[in-house]
Amino acid sequence: MPTSELNESSGGLVEVGDFLTVKIIDVDLEHRRIVLSHVQAASASEGQLCD
Repeated sequence: MPTSELNESSGGLVEVGDFLTVKIIDVDLEHRRIVLSHVQAASASEGQLCD
């Protein structure tokens, strides 16, 4: 996960074993990689609370 996709609540420090809610924002089949975003997942869940 790119550090730019972490939000302030994580404080930029994520350790092995930590649980985060993330959103898949890209899938690279050729390199067998996925790109995750904690920022986008958090904003999506906030939007759902208002519905």
